[in-house]
Amino acid sequence: MYQSTHIPIPKFPPVDESVTFIGRLCREILRITDPKVTCYIDQMNTWYDMRTHQEVTNSCLFSEIQYSLGTFGLNGLDRLLCFMIVKELQNFLRLYQRMILRDKTVQETLRALQKVVSPLKGIIANSSKIYSSAIAKTPKVWTPYLDSILKDPSLPCPKEDNTLLYEITAYLEAAGTHNPLNKIYVTTKQLSFFPITNFLFLVTQLPKLQYTKNLGMACRKPADAIDWPPLVLGLLTLLKQFHSRYTEQFLALIGQFIRSSMEQSTSQKIPEMPADVVGALMFLEDYVHYTKLPRRVSRCSVCI
Repeated sequence: MYQSTHIPIPKFPPVDESVTFIGRLCREILRITDPKVTCYIDQMNTWYDMRTHQEVTNSCLFSEIQYSLGTFGLNGLDRLLCFMIVKELQNFLRLYQRMILRDKTVQETLRALQKVVSPLKGIIANSSKIYSSAIAKTPKVWTPYLDSILKDPSLPCPKEDNTLLYEITAYLEAAGTHNPLNKIYVTTKQLSFFPITNFLFLVTQLPKLQYTKNLGMACRKPADAIDWPPLVLGLLTLLKQFHSRYTEQFLALIGQFIRSSMEQSTSQKIPEMPADVVGALMFLEDYVHYTKLPRRVSRCSVCI
């Protein structure tokens, strides 16, 4: 309609499902930073290829994008990513319904585990056997769950007649002065077994990771292909969509896991801290860091 017949807008053959420049740019960023093939090292602000250990890209990329697109272009890119996150969260909710809430075996396993871990302030005897048994009974759940996480009651929102906060939010987002980790993307309902499912998922991933002083948490083998920051931020974003009590229960389960594992190691006179406990502690550390919660939250989760 607005295209000049003398200077037509060129149409290039599609390289993906995108139909606009911003869409192609967005998907290219997601492709080169794919958590299944790259590893983000926070200390270096750099993504590395998991197999070759070669640098893929770094934070300078986003400075160049800002210089090229400007404020309005970045705002458009951000909005597109938000729509993608909404789509992935909706896909996750459908996945949860199908694999958790409609599977009687999984529900019975989670219900039995809930009884064992109650009260959350206690310590579980022979904890490694308890957790391993629950994971072994639900093997088909965790791979699709990981794929969803790595892609990325009442809600804390203003009343409908209060337009001021909506307007302020729009201005803050346009200026880039908002925190996307605090954003609520979808309206959710209560989900049975949600905290313990996410906790058990985290426990299944910890053996694939190891802690080093120089790199922090990284995958043990390239074949495992799991990047730590997207794992933490994926769970954070997911839990943020639900009532805060789900997060409290989730963190309490991690604290119980740490206490129970340490109690078992002490009773067996194992001199070193188990690797999974280190991973769980690092998760609490990073979770508190990204959410900007007080450090006492992580201490209270462990030292109840």
